[in-house]
Amino acid sequence: MHLSKSTGVVVMAWYFRHDYSARNDRKITELEMEMGENIGYAMWFKMLEIMGEMGGSLSKDKLKVAAYSMRVPLDLLMQFIRICVRIGLLDENGDEYVNARFAEECA
Repeated sequence: MHLSKSTGVVVMAWYFRHDYSARNDRKITELEMEMGENIGYAMWFKMLEIMGEMGGSLSKDKLKVAAYSMRVPLDLLMQFIRICVRIGLLDENGDEYVNARFAEECA
């Protein structure tokens, strides 16, 4: 929670820490090489926001909702997830996808 400077009202704002040099991360670079410049980066951070709202992981039965929330077709989201798993940004853990570091942030 924080106090809005403009309104003076206490606002619920959830956030997560991330490296200020994330754009230079090898895995993010690989993701952008495969998905296109800025597309992979934007999708990654949108994915983290969604995972944060869902408790730190993405349930496989919520993929359609996630695709809608990200405003991308489901097949593009699935391509993105497969790349993320292959390069080590996500782990497939039974019925969900998870990033261990991010899950710790959400705990």
